[in-house]
Amino acid sequence: MNNRKNILVADDIESIRFAIKDYLESSYNVYVADSGIQAMEILKNNSIDFIISDIRMPEMGGLELIQHVKKNYPDIQFALMTAYNVNDYIEYARKENIWNIIPKSSSLDLSFIKTMIEKNLTGDIFGVEKYIPDLKKERISYEDLISSGYKMSKNILYILSASDPRICNSACDAIGNLMVQAGCPSIIRQVLDELVSNAIGHSMEKIKEKKVPVEISFGKINNKYIIGILDHNGLLDREEILYRIERHIKLDKNGLPVGISDSHGRGLFISRENLDHLIFNIEKNKKTEVIGFISEDISSKNKSLAVYQIESAAAGKN
Repeated sequence: MNNRKNILVADDIESIRFAIKDYLESSYNVYVADSGIQAMEILKNNSIDFIISDIRMPEMGGLELIQHVKKNYPDIQFALMTAYNVNDYIEYARKENIWNIIPKSSSLDLSFIKTMIEKNLTGDIFGVEKYIPDLKKERISYEDLISSGYKMSKNILYILSASDPRICNSACDAIGNLMVQAGCPSIIRQVLDELVSNAIGHSMEKIKEKKVPVEISFGKINNKYIIGILDHNGLLDREEILYRIERHIKLDKNGLPVGISDSHGRGLFISRENLDHLIFNIEKNKKTEVIGFISEDISSKNKSLAVYQIESAAAGKN
């Protein structure tokens, strides 16, 4: 009996839709459509679990298709793709509850697409290992991190836990320096500072009362530099993430971001603008994980939209 999930890929570029189909069909039943109209015909005759649709297609584009899906097939999950700037669709995504938009480019990462589908369909969203099979992890102490001559080894994800904000900040500086020494672009220092400060701010009460740690992970794996920040609070919210990013994308009459004076959101915007991938995993009222990938080539950034959120068991009881 075939219990595999059914995926629909809608894109008017044949090479893209079949590249995605070929990559996914070892795990899923994959249907393809060259327009929103053809996708609608497939939906009439097949039980689809997940849709990936290009935004701009002839006859009917992805935005209109998704409106049709939300109205007539509310249980189907979906993501969008575009060859244009994802930032142009952030406001629309926030208003229409769209949490995944994939940039189409010469470096379209099919493994990220597969991981996105798996996370959405299973609700199993946490962990860098979702993106890197057979990931080797190593716990590291603060004392080892700041010891003289300490260096990163390739293909290991280092994980440091700290329940003291001062140690978190000091570790952040040390990790940034280690990564730059290993060849990572120097912007990683600012990104780490922004994301770790954000995690500390959200977890301060739990850190003080229960000594619950913030976890910082980092490494260079498969020619990608990786950072991860996990805080045990879950105060970030996907609507809030899109709202804050949107306010730093929109410009006022003077050509300045409308959110330039906001007390929140700057760090998320800076991080997303400078990383290849920025991924948010949230279990409401329990924990938040932010994962970032960056390569040595900083000339082109992915700027995908990747926000995953599940309700914690505790939240469900309220």
